[in-house]
Amino acid sequence: MAIQFNRGTNLTASGNLNSFWLNANEAGGTVLIGGSQNTVVFQPTAIPATVTVTGSANTFYMPEGSPIKLDGAGAEMSTVKYYKP
Repeated sequence: MAIQFNRGTNLTASGNLNSFWLNANEAGGTVLIGGSQNTVVFQPTAIPATVTVTGSANTFYMPEGSPIKLDGAGAEMSTVKYYKP
């Protein structure tokens, strides 16, 4: 699912097996992923201030050099991959 935010990224998802392609008009905001086996792709403009992960086995795609850091109980069980924008 492609999601465009008018300001910063602001997403809370608690389901499983979702795919999100996130874009935003400005950096900042928060992302909370509470489910499992989700895929989240951050566009270069969609850089949230915080990403909290409480579920397990989630995969995050971030632009190379991205300052995004995962936090929360599920952070260590997540996979982060980087791409060239």
